[in-house]
Amino acid sequence: MHEVNIDIEKPTIILLDMDGTLVRHRNKFVLGMLERLDDGLLRMGRIFRIFRIRLRRNKNIPNFFLPGDDSGKMAAKRKTMVVHRALHKMRRKEVNQIVRVSSGARKFLEQAQEYGIPMGLVSNGLGRGYGHDILKRFQLEDFFSKAIFREDYAYAKPYPDPLLRALDGIGRPLKPDDVIWYLGDRNKDVKAAMAAHYYLSSRENKVKKVVPFAYELFSTAFFEAIKQGLPQHHMIGSFREFTILLEAMHEVDKNNKAAQ
Repeated sequence: MHEVNIDIEKPTIILLDMDGTLVRHRNKFVLGMLERLDDGLLRMGRIFRIFRIRLRRNKNIPNFFLPGDDSGKMAAKRKTMVVHRALHKMRRKEVNQIVRVSSGARKFLEQAQEYGIPMGLVSNGLGRGYGHDILKRFQLEDFFSKAIFREDYAYAKPYPDPLLRALDGIGRPLKPDDVIWYLGDRNKDVKAAMAAHYYLSSRENKVKKVVPFAYELFSTAFFEAIKQGLPQHHMIGSFREFTILLEAMHEVDKNNKAAQ
C-alpha cells in the first residue's frame, strides 16, 4: 500500500485548477503566454489599487479626479478581461485541438466521484467561449459541483476569492471537520490555497484545513511549495500519484473504522 504521512487527512472536498493541471495545452507556448499575461494584469491591478489609495489620501485633489469606490470593483475586474476575450475570439481551432485532458485526470475524477467527494473547478481563465467549452467537449461537467472562471469573481489567484466562491457553490454548507484538497500547477495556486486556509480556519464557523498540493515536479507551484516549507508529500508528480494517495487515504480510513 502507498505510504501515508500521518499529517495527511482524507479530503471531504477537492478543488482543482484547470489550465496546466486538469487540462494541458498542446502548444505550451500559448499556455506560457496566457500565464505571463495573467501575471502582468495582476501586477497592473496591484499598482492601480496602490495609486487609487494614495489619491484618496490626498485631500487637495478634486473629487472628479478620484476613481470610484470599491463597489465598482467587479466592473473594474471586467476591464482586465478584455485581452483574454480578444485572444479567445482570435482562435480558430476547436478546444480539443488546443488542450487535452491530463493523463490520469479522468480516472482520478471518477475515483473521487465514487467516494462521494464533492469537487469544484477553479480557473483564472474565462469560462465563456473557453472553460465551459472544455468541460462540455471532454464531458467533464458532471464531475464538478461548481466551476468558477475569471468572470465569476473580482480578484484572481493568488487571492483566495476564486476558491471561496467555488466552496460557496459546492452543494452543501462547509463543516468544522472539512478537509479541502486543492491541486494546481502555479505558484499562485499554492498561495491562494494557503490564503483560503488562513481565512476559513480563522472564522467562527471555521473548517479544519485547506491543503495545497503542487502539481508536477519543477512547476512554479513545486518551487513555491518548497519556499513555503511544505512537506514533500504536498508535491504531486502526476494524477496517477494523486489517485494512489486518495485511494490510500480511504483505505486507512476504512481500516480505522473497522478497528473501532
